[in-house]
Amino acid sequence: MIKKRIRRLLGEEIRRNIVLEEVAAKTKISWRQIDCLEIGRIKNWTSYQTLLDFYGKEIRIELVDKEKKAG
Repeated sequence: MIKKRIRRLLGEEIRRNIVLEEVAAKTKISWRQIDCLEIGRIKNWTSYQTLLDFYGKEIRIELVDKEKKAG
């Protein structure tokens, strides 16, 4: 679930700001690798971190209590 959300958010960020080829050139990550990161084929956290740094973003993971079901 977390990986899917990260991929989706990075994909939205890429489409929102600049074209994939520009991101690849500026981050020195190939556009093919960025494409694979978006769909979860690569589990390289260094590449994810490079993209997050490029966009000025960070990942926050928070533990929360589950809501109790009434019943």
